[in-house]
Amino acid sequence: MSAQSAVFHAARSHGFTALVLFDPFICPPRVRDATPRNPQDDHEPIGQEHPAPKGNIRYREAFAERIRNAPAFERLVPEAADLIARTTLRPIPRGTGYELRCPRNHEAKIYEQGLRWATTVEIDRLPCPTKAIGTDPAVPFSFMPTVDLRELLILDYDFVPETTHFL
Repeated sequence: MSAQSAVFHAARSHGFTALVLFDPFICPPRVRDATPRNPQDDHEPIGQEHPAPKGNIRYREAFAERIRNAPAFERLVPEAADLIARTTLRPIPRGTGYELRCPRNHEAKIYEQGLRWATTVEIDRLPCPTKAIGTDPAVPFSFMPTVDLRELLILDYDFVPETTHFL
């Protein structure tokens, strides 16, 4: 989200000398010109094994374990799952257990609106040099800003080897 916010700001002003975007959600020209589709048809943020609970979860440790077992997160350093659980969940007010800080329907809305916003920015026409750094395209469960690898040249794309979504 921070990468996308920086791109929108840069597209509307000359406030940046350069941008380096990490794990960006941007659309190169071919995607921008495509017929709009339901974003849920193209992307599930972390696959069918989405570790986010559909309801309340009793123990934070159980959520961390779900993250450790999700293929998209298999390359995390050991302490990362616990950190994600601590920052993603909050105690239920006057209750037992935890709930997501950002409800699932809000996360879905951010993704849906993000796709629309991303298609409005002409990344190849930003007024400053822009580099995108993302996940290893050869690793399963990578998130790529495009499905056509030739378009990565427009983005000046590079990747961190052996990483998946969220680097």
